[in-house]
Amino acid sequence: MNRTAILALLILCPAGPAAAAGTAALPFLKLDQGAAAAAMGGAYCASGGGDAWGVFYNPAEAALAARRELALGHNEWVQGIRNETAVYLSPLSGGAALYGGLNALFSGGMDKYDEAGAKTGTFSSREAALLAGGALPLGRGWYGGAALKGLYQAIPGETGYALGGDAGLLKRAGDWTFGASASNFGSAMKLASASAPLPLVLRAGAAWELPGRLRLEADLVKPGESAVAPAAGAEASFRAGPDAEFFLRAGFSGGRSDLAGPGAALGLGLRNGDLRLDYAFSPYGDLGDSHRVTVALTFGAPVRGKAAVRRAVPARRPARGGKTGNERKKRKEEDGSVYFIW
Repeated sequence: MNRTAILALLILCPAGPAAAAGTAALPFLKLDQGAAAAAMGGAYCASGGGDAWGVFYNPAEAALAARRELALGHNEWVQGIRNETAVYLSPLSGGAALYGGLNALFSGGMDKYDEAGAKTGTFSSREAALLAGGALPLGRGWYGGAALKGLYQAIPGETGYALGGDAGLLKRAGDWTFGASASNFGSAMKLASASAPLPLVLRAGAAWELPGRLRLEADLVKPGESAVAPAAGAEASFRAGPDAEFFLRAGFSGGRSDLAGPGAALGLGLRNGDLRLDYAFSPYGDLGDSHRVTVALTFGAPVRGKAAVRRAVPARRPARGGKTGNERKKRKEEDGSVYFIW
């Protein structure tokens, strides 16, 4: 199957639930962002983790960040199509946060045909979204966020621009988090004499977490004119050292076409201090497989009055002066810490 057909199928069977055929521009905006979210089937609207990737699913997530974060992502999608992403998140005093990022798709070489169906060469296309947004606490466990997007599309001889936006709400209640968001609303994308609306994506979900051990999330997603479809995921975390964690993830997204695989996803991740590395694998049936790798670096001092809301790993107690080796070993046993040895 050539890449021209693959790009057409982007509308029929994106990374998440399917959208209606041929009606929306920039279908790459429906692709999952962040390997952790992709491995959970795209169920990330109520993540509640305050990480940079959460802003692609719900802008209100940014308000939960306690430290600055820079995240980079590479998605080796089907048939040589690449998706590259970068996002920077900065919490502010008072509980607010700002973020900005770039999301771009590169098709690679595609076959070009004339009206009679004869191949006349190759061409490539590029699509990108430049985004800037913010979030803040609304009180009583509620958070809100919004973002503005500048959108770009280029094919041989034609270039188009559009403006779009995202908005979302988040509610934290004990071990539960609830979220709802709308992504990609805005002006139509116009190329030459043709125009098409942006791929509006509506999400709502709930997540439950056993801190430091297990997180479960289920979302309902409505992309464009297609029907509502489910997405669900699970993440188990294991301590891998005094300031490190290992993650195992699995997820499912419904609504795919028969050509786009079962909707299953698997992934793993490792956090070592301020650095986190994640990987996700998603089979797409006849279209091939998708491999996502993302890296995130958290840095800077925590913003006063804010604390990490997820995946906190207690620091190892420092050894006191004068203690013998046996006494330090006894302290470690009493601490109850269990580490993986690599």
